[in-house]
Amino acid sequence: MLTVGAFVRRCPTAQGEVAGDFIYDLSFEQKVGEGERASTLHIRHQLQATLKGQVGADGRLEKVDIDASIVLERAETGHAPSQRRKRVQASFVPNRNAGGLPTKISVGSESPWNTPGDDVADGGNGGGLFAASMLFSGQTYAFAETEWNQPNTCVEVKFNPATTAQLHQG
Repeated sequence: MLTVGAFVRRCPTAQGEVAGDFIYDLSFEQKVGEGERASTLHIRHQLQATLKGQVGADGRLEKVDIDASIVLERAETGHAPSQRRKRVQASFVPNRNAGGLPTKISVGSESPWNTPGDDVADGGNGGGLFAASMLFSGQTYAFAETEWNQPNTCVEVKFNPATTAQLHQG
């Protein structure tokens, strides 16, 4: 089963922030071997990220901060299950002229895996998942920027009617 999605707010806040989330979750099972030696292999790769876009006074996206948690799980009949975790924080600028492709990537911090493991058996070190999260998020932010810059899209007008209060000279 595969779930992939990037979601961002429709409009920036008054402080110029546009919050968002990204999820990638792939899990599958596979029969390994035959007969008495047959076993079931379960693999799960998951990345969950919190996104924060910063918008300038001109309504253009200046950068996106991403805080991602990556989990790689592996379980096979007759073997101890393994779960590896790491966290990566970075920022990037979606290239609005190239469909949101991430540019100016800056990794702020990257924790080591919580346990050692076999990167090949686990499907890589999570770098591909992180790159995909920036790609999908960049595309989503680029689209959102186009939308929030449409006339009358992110404007809220409030009318406070006059009251019957009177000023007195004193």
